[in-house]
Amino acid sequence: MLFDKRRCHAVLHSAGVPVPASPTSGPSAATVRGWDDVRALMREHRMPRLFVKPAHGSSASGVLAVETGGPGRIRATTSVELTADGSLFNSLRVRRYEDERDIATIVDALAPDGLHLERWLPKASQRGRAADLRVVVVAGRAPTRWSVPAARP
Repeated sequence: MLFDKRRCHAVLHSAGVPVPASPTSGPSAATVRGWDDVRALMREHRMPRLFVKPAHGSSASGVLAVETGGPGRIRATTSVELTADGSLFNSLRVRRYEDERDIATIVDALAPDGLHLERWLPKASQRGRAADLRVVVVAGRAPTRWSVPAARP
């Protein structure tokens, strides 16, 4: 179940764990066949900012952070590189796409393997620096002691 973001998201939600809103998990989960479905779900669920994630991915490979800013304004931030011949690969270099046709091409190519959509929530920040918190669970247990590096000035 952990290898399918849609199923994992639904299980966490049903267990009361706070997770971002997602139209692609749970009992009434939508199937995403391509960009047209993403756009429809964005409108239906009032999600002007969302993450489009491969259902079976890791290390942010293939993830797009999509945001709209009014009619005709859209941007996707991702490490996916779209080549001139339409091929995709993970360049590990973050880039931005602002042409909806390019974004549609990427999403349409990723969709057959399954996609998970999540509302994009702002990251927690302190003193102007954003942070990501992840908990690693080994053999069903999270560590009981944490080592936190000292903040840099």
